[in-house]
Amino acid sequence: MRWFIGAIVMVAMGSLMAGEVSNAELLAEIKAMREAYEGRISTLESTIKTLQAEKADGARRVDIKKGIDKALGEDKVATAVVERPGPKSALSGNAVRAATNVTLGGYTEFSYIDRGDRTKSFDQTRTVLEIGAQVHERITFYTEWEIEHGAIIAGGEESDGELELEQAWVDFNINDALNFRTGMILVPVGHYNLYHEGWINNFVDRPLVDRRVIGTTWFEEGAGFHGQVLDTESLGLSYEAYVFNASDAREVGASGFRGIRREGNGPVYRNQKAGAFRVAFEPARSLKRFADQFEIGVSGYISGFNGLREDDDAPKLGGDGTVQIFAIDATYEKSFKEKGTLGVRGEAAMAHVSPGREPGAPGQQSWGYYLEGYYSFWPGFLTESPFGKGFKDPRLVFAVRYDWVDADIDSFDRKDLSRTSVGISYRPTSRVVYKLDYQIDHAESRDGSGLSDSGDGSRTDAFLFGVALGF
Repeated sequence: MRWFIGAIVMVAMGSLMAGEVSNAELLAEIKAMREAYEGRISTLESTIKTLQAEKADGARRVDIKKGIDKALGEDKVATAVVERPGPKSALSGNAVRAATNVTLGGYTEFSYIDRGDRTKSFDQTRTVLEIGAQVHERITFYTEWEIEHGAIIAGGEESDGELELEQAWVDFNINDALNFRTGMILVPVGHYNLYHEGWINNFVDRPLVDRRVIGTTWFEEGAGFHGQVLDTESLGLSYEAYVFNASDAREVGASGFRGIRREGNGPVYRNQKAGAFRVAFEPARSLKRFADQFEIGVSGYISGFNGLREDDDAPKLGGDGTVQIFAIDATYEKSFKEKGTLGVRGEAAMAHVSPGREPGAPGQQSWGYYLEGYYSFWPGFLTESPFGKGFKDPRLVFAVRYDWVDADIDSFDRKDLSRTSVGISYRPTSRVVYKLDYQIDHAESRDGSGLSDSGDGSRTDAFLFGVALGF
């Protein structure tokens, strides 16, 4: 302002000295210029006050919105706009927002199997839709819906189509070491039953021990706890422990223990329940020269039963008894930088059903194991080929697995089977895999019962092709 007035004075003095205006005219001109200047200053101040008021009002609106979002539980989760079904729906009045962070995922598996004297066939093995919802930072919901063998008709045979609710549970987080889970839950027996997705594993067929002794995929209704007890740079220790409805011991038979699964069909015995646990230990997290991953798992299952079955194909069960399964598993993996990754994994399980109190009832025991080695690599000459071009980290995986299972240890008229599988798979991404396997059976069905694992009463090798994708 001082420089402006000074400039006016200098102009006025110059004009006076030049004799162009009188004193009265000069004073009038200065007064007019001052009034115009003060008017502009007043307008500017009013504009600034208006802008400041609008800014404060905007900030208040933001604070109000934050308060509403917090009241709705949206302060720490994303907001998804939900279109409710139909304007006439009873829910349409709530068709504003969902205060949850919902995620969608899933996986699919397709296969072609040529097993000697059996019909060669394509099979849409399974397609699974996964839905997760973070209702609160401490409350999580997860569910899996699975369609098997390309149909939604429930069938009595393994090859029949089926639609099933494989998982549906709610987690309540207390702390990292203690989470309360309720609902339809995977039974934590063995490693493979928990990580059975086709895009994770190297072979088209699942291990025999996980088909005849453990019965993957095995899920039941129950409740319990899981958590990470140790999670340091050198050690890891986690657990799962649940109570379930009792399994159906009457279904133990020539095929082993697969039939004991209830899978949401409700309890079969009064006053009987089952329990299962798995503890996983990682003892070498800090020993990167030895392994990038090394985990040992120990798991167990026990279920009570009562009753008697007269079927000749099943053990005679009487009074009260138990079904017991014990399993141990291990996973090892080591990366050699640009050369590739070496891995070994295996699992062994033993199942036992007691005879109860029925005189002469023999009970039954089954056991089996698998051991798998694999090597993941990528030849440089394929990088610019159609198999490598455009993919960030494509891989080829060469794998060998040996399976052995005995469905009834004490009997020679049951199913014993041992097998070697050799396979190579192509992974353009970590969640997509194309597999080629060849199976060599080393033993045949002794009674010609002809399970789907092999040929009818004879040694039968097999060729398998599969595609699996996770998203």
